[in-house]
Amino acid sequence: MLKEFNVSHEFGGILSVGKRKSARPITTKKPMHLVLRSDNATGNLSLLKHEKLIRGILSKEAKRFYIKIYDVAVNSNHLHIGVCAKTREGFRNFLRAISGQIAKALLKKAEKKLKHFWTLTVYSRIVEWGRDFKGVLAYIHKNTLEARGIIPYTPRKRYKIQIGR
Repeated sequence: MLKEFNVSHEFGGILSVGKRKSARPITTKKPMHLVLRSDNATGNLSLLKHEKLIRGILSKEAKRFYIKIYDVAVNSNHLHIGVCAKTREGFRNFLRAISGQIAKALLKKAEKKLKHFWTLTVYSRIVEWGRDFKGVLAYIHKNTLEARGIIPYTPRKRYKIQIGR
């Protein structure tokens, strides 16, 4: 049984596969949960190996586009980021900048040439303040602990998708 998604508050990731383009829901009054995923992030391209570089890019671009970052989890093949944007345009530019700069920085170090670094579009979800927000921050923190090997990995429900690029 597949998980049901609230399409008015979520966008990207597996939700966009096979769908026509539509507007990403963005809010400036509530926090958002972002996930950037790359199946190409293995070996020397592992995001975890370049955590300092990635956190530097995130920090620099957050200041540039007036984005407040609540927490970041850098895993081997994906990033979880809890953010709040001041402007819609700043949020769009932040997504473009971080996805492009992280890919460019890591692909410079790659032995093989890749056409696409990120597997899917950036997943974003509008988070309600209170219990939902605390739950997202706890989830991001749990991902950080799992990535560092402090706690064992807890398997989650996986979705099979076909990506045709």
